[in-house]
Amino acid sequence: MKWSDIVPVKTPARLVPVAVPLVLVAVTTGVLLTLDVFLDTERLVFGYLVPTTLAAVAYGSLIGTFTAIISAVCATYFFYPPTFAIWIEKPLNAVELVIFAALALAASHIVGRLGDHRRD
Repeated sequence: MKWSDIVPVKTPARLVPVAVPLVLVAVTTGVLLTLDVFLDTERLVFGYLVPTTLAAVAYGSLIGTFTAIISAVCATYFFYPPTFAIWIEKPLNAVELVIFAALALAASHIVGRLGDHRRD
């Protein structure tokens, strides 16, 4: 007996393009937090380019932009001091976050457009 036989779950098709990027960002956050403990490096936030690019390829530039914004919020909350807060203490870290966000938004737009052309 399968789980779907016990609890029939139907995911609306419109939720999948939003849910998948959220899961990708959550998994990426877990991996980056684990790496942060072992490597003690400061530039892990650029790892969020991976889910942003994957979401843009799979679902287009709009979802890629959504993923870039969610990634920037997660990067702020988990990796920039003070951790577990939405503000950033050091101006240099704020500049790094702006550079990351600009790069992620540009990548999602470019890759999303390439994916849109490929799907046509």
